[in-house]
Amino acid sequence: CCLYFQISKDLLHDIRKKNRRMIRRRFVLLSLGYLCCYHEQSVEGLAAPAGIPRPVSKQTLKSKRRKQGRRVDTGRREQSLRLGNDPLLSLNLNLDSLAKSGQDGAAPRAQEMLKRIQALHKEGYYSAAPDTVSFNSVLNAWARADDDNAAQKAYLLLQTMQDELGRIQPNVVSYNTVILALANNGKPKQAEALLRQMQADPRLKPDTITYNTVAYGWAQCRQKGSAQRAEDLLREMMALSHDGDYRVKPDTVAFNTVLHAWAVSYSPQAASRAEMLLDHMERLHDAGNKDVEPDVVSYTSVIRALSTSREQMAHKKALDLLVRLEKMSQDTGKKHLKPNFVTYTAVITALSKSGKKGAAQDAERLLDRMFARYQEGDKSAKPDVISCSSVIDGWARERSPYGAKKAIALFERMKYLHTKGHEDIKPNAVTYTSVLTALSRSRQGGAAEKGEKLLNEMEELFRRGDKDVEPITICYNAVLDAYGRGPHISKAQKANRLLKKMEQSSRPSMQPDTISYNSVLLACANSFGDDQIKKEAFTIAMERFGAILKHEKLKPTSVTFSLFFKALRKLVPPSEARNRMLKQTFRLCCEAGLLNEVIWSQLQGICSQEHLKSLIRESEVPTSFVSLPSEWTRNAGR
Repeated sequence: CCLYFQISKDLLHDIRKKNRRMIRRRFVLLSLGYLCCYHEQSVEGLAAPAGIPRPVSKQTLKSKRRKQGRRVDTGRREQSLRLGNDPLLSLNLNLDSLAKSGQDGAAPRAQEMLKRIQALHKEGYYSAAPDTVSFNSVLNAWARADDDNAAQKAYLLLQTMQDELGRIQPNVVSYNTVILALANNGKPKQAEALLRQMQADPRLKPDTITYNTVAYGWAQCRQKGSAQRAEDLLREMMALSHDGDYRVKPDTVAFNTVLHAWAVSYSPQAASRAEMLLDHMERLHDAGNKDVEPDVVSYTSVIRALSTSREQMAHKKALDLLVRLEKMSQDTGKKHLKPNFVTYTAVITALSKSGKKGAAQDAERLLDRMFARYQEGDKSAKPDVISCSSVIDGWARERSPYGAKKAIALFERMKYLHTKGHEDIKPNAVTYTSVLTALSRSRQGGAAEKGEKLLNEMEELFRRGDKDVEPITICYNAVLDAYGRGPHISKAQKANRLLKKMEQSSRPSMQPDTISYNSVLLACANSFGDDQIKKEAFTIAMERFGAILKHEKLKPTSVTFSLFFKALRKLVPPSEARNRMLKQTFRLCCEAGLLNEVIWSQLQGICSQEHLKSLIRESEVPTSFVSLPSEWTRNAGR
């Protein structure tokens, strides 16, 4: 009671001083002090300290009168009050509540509370010592914490439990929680090491949750070979289960975790492995295994794997899988098979990335189906900005004026819906970039000007504070490419002006890259008009070609030399001066090892046989590109 009084006195002092940090600590100690002082009192003592009457409201008195005469189960009441008066139970409930609160700093506060209780117990101020459940609650807090060091803190706390001289022993829940913390922090190797440590301890038996969490860690890290490692764990579970260890029997979550690992792995074999696992799930379920039933997550993961596949018919497989899923959902009425917006978006992405004829139309039809389902009341099918942007990307891959028209129409539709309150359809930088790409690939008049207008719109929105539409290098490159491919008579000058704007910007995300310089060279090489226009275009080409050769961070590529050779051929009339430039440029290209078949073909079209002999310093011109020295072509893939 003296301790309780002192803490209350210190709390009032901290409130006057507005010491927020200490106020929080005093409140924790105050709560614990109350438990220490009164947990051993009788049920009546919980109402109020001795000598202090408990105020009773009129409503309470009326309620008591109504209940008079009723038989009360005193045994249950006493048991409930006894449990509520248990200091260890109170501690564990507080720790569990704090761990699941989602508050910032919940994990450090939970661990601090645990340490204080341990100290109070050792000093005799608290009758009960923390147990395994107490430690597990703090471990759970670290597993949920958004902290880079959370996994390390959880692992150290687990070691502390093991060092408690046998009084507190970590159980399967303890290990599973630390494994989850490691998985969430991208440390699957350490998570699997704990799994092996559990297998070596006869007191600990890993279960399905243990294996699923380690597999989840491999799926989240997205390293090379991580999907295969997750699948190996699944096969280990199947083997152990087949041998009679039903604690690790694979379930739908286990299969879905591995399917997700393959879906995000971008491995060449991801689609085939995902399809094989889904087929195995279906066969297990058909054979009567109720623990393994494919759901919408299973099918969506396979579709996502197909969307990143390079198979010729991957988009067709994704669409067929969606149709099959819709039919199963309608025939069975099972909600867990009903496609949602993630499923539809994955199919749209597969169609858009394929670039096949008619794929963009199919993608937009799916988007319209999503809007129709949403208008019918199915909120799970509502499209978002990713769904719409994927369709725009599909139209951009059409490389036609019609594709650009459809992309702009959908873009305007998104902006209209955003004004009507649909925040999740608000165009972002990816959306703008897809529209700019559609314009640059359309090769129609005015496309570059429309693109630059969109760039200015992005800049204005970004200046107003909209960080989602920051125009970055790739956005400017799309407009530069539009100038290079478009039929504009002063394309070189306009592209060069836009490149200068990028160079003068203070934003690192807007600085030009090699593609930016190559796009200006393309605009120069494709320039047309009178001799004065060609002369100005070649002057710009010389300036930009020299700039990238001298750049500290950027390096030319084979495309850079190819475009400059094209500019020489189209903009400079045959002369000794042009021959000297050809010779000097060819020497620089060979020294960099960037000579490729395209450049060699260009030179054969520009130079005579005698000139080629002088360039390569040989008595005879090689009959094929492969006969050229390997030193000249060592970096030709760049």
